[in-house]
Amino acid sequence: MVRPFDCKLENDDNIGEVFQILGSGNGLVCIGREQDIFLLNPFSGESMKIPRQYLSQLGFDSFGGYGFGYDKAHNDYNVVAIVGDTGCFYSLRSTFWRLTEGDLMNRKVEYNIDRGVVLNGGIHWAVTFVGPGYDDDVRVIVVFDFESRRIWGDSYSG
Repeated sequence: MVRPFDCKLENDDNIGEVFQILGSGNGLVCIGREQDIFLLNPFSGESMKIPRQYLSQLGFDSFGGYGFGYDKAHNDYNVVAIVGDTGCFYSLRSTFWRLTEGDLMNRKVEYNIDRGVVLNGGIHWAVTFVGPGYDDDVRVIVVFDFESRRIWGDSYSG
């Protein structure tokens, strides 16, 4: 049975804007829009706004992709963002953003083909890398591994 729930978003000044579901896990739902990311607990009606100041200070204002999932190794939830040729993640346990280890083959993520999917201990995205000096767009599976907190990309054809 589907039923509506009432969940007031903490520090939400833009009531009425459309949200995208970025991920979910263990009853928590991560939603986002333009500059805002929220974690929701539909059962309790609680919400939490994820701070973005750190990312803005680093010049990360546009994102190629987001994901959300549970990190068993660290007993933590992470919001993950792909920013240009860099990955970063927000730890719910430590309450701050960190840059990930690893790299994205020194290529910029131009656009996200699919939303992140949690599978085998990581978030996976199908993305396209583009940029000056590249003969063709390169399709890549980008993975953020929760345990190692590393991000990397592997090319594929198709």
